[in-house]
Amino acid sequence: MVSKMQNRFTINAENMPPFVMSICFKKGDIFLGLGDYKLAESNYLMTLKLAKLFKNVKREGIAYNQIARTLYLESNYGKAQKYLKKAFEILSPIKDTKYLVKCWVTTGCMLRMQGRYNKAIECHEKALRLSKKTGEKIDTANALNTMGHTYWLMGEYDEALQHLSKALGYYKKTESVEGEATCLNNLGLLYLDMGKPRRALACHKRAYKLRRRMGSKGGLAASLLNIGNIEYTLKHFESATNYWKDALVLSEELEIKDIVAMCQSNLGEVYYRIKEYDKAISILNESLKTKTELNLVAYLPSTYKNLARVYLTKYSDGQEQKRLFIDKAKHFAVKSLEISREIGHKGNITDSKKILLMIKKARKSN
Repeated sequence: MVSKMQNRFTINAENMPPFVMSICFKKGDIFLGLGDYKLAESNYLMTLKLAKLFKNVKREGIAYNQIARTLYLESNYGKAQKYLKKAFEILSPIKDTKYLVKCWVTTGCMLRMQGRYNKAIECHEKALRLSKKTGEKIDTANALNTMGHTYWLMGEYDEALQHLSKALGYYKKTESVEGEATCLNNLGLLYLDMGKPRRALACHKRAYKLRRRMGSKGGLAASLLNIGNIEYTLKHFESATNYWKDALVLSEELEIKDIVAMCQSNLGEVYYRIKEYDKAISILNESLKTKTELNLVAYLPSTYKNLARVYLTKYSDGQEQKRLFIDKAKHFAVKSLEISREIGHKGNITDSKKILLMIKKARKSN
């Protein structure tokens, strides 16, 4: 009886390498889903080490891709790009279509964060074409979702809604809770920009519930940030501030630097509203520093705009100092307009022009 039980649980030595790699890889996927990116990265790196040791080329390419994905979520874009390059070099010759889809999705996401929208769309389209070849609905959903997100940032709202709605349908069919939560989050962002804050709030609250159920800390940080954005739009300023502070604490704990920067930018706007200008300038400069370090070009205009508004409003009794503040305001508004034009975001272009017009009027009255 004992020998039978022993035989049942004995693992052949020849199967050990793939068995151990599989465990490390699955642990990486679990931690990635939970938003614990450091532990996910650690397990994927172990998978990569084992794949190299046992000359498992395909698994090596897959590990490179997953490490790149994790680094992207950690906002470490330069390092992520290096791992993605390795993944493409390995997976392209062996034509592993399934993971090449994932490589193109991640590449598109990184280009989007840098404000290189047209290049990002090209990557999304490649991912979509490949996913249709494999017939994997979850890959198709991911490609549609990321494409919809990029169209949202471009201010192409009809295209964004079309792609995100299709993606949500696929996620529900495949019962992908993580995908559904991410897509609902993106729909919430879109609806807010479309002037539909109530619909946006419903999407974000649903996403938040799904992420709580999953235990995804990284996802929860993003949801808290975005619910705060809607509360702010609805003029529930105290509630918005509380959401952003919670998001900031969680994202700092997880070292999710892009969310940290966005929370800082939003809190700076709150301090501006309550006329704590020095506090606003301090936290906005922190946001600007982080976004610049991460090359978050797509998100730089919001901080530049906020800094321009603060300096435009922050007048002192001395006319000389007043001129200094107006000059600083113009500098930041011009930077916002330049980047907004560079990345082609219509909404930010309009906002930046409005601020520059206000500055021009302020100069005349000075």
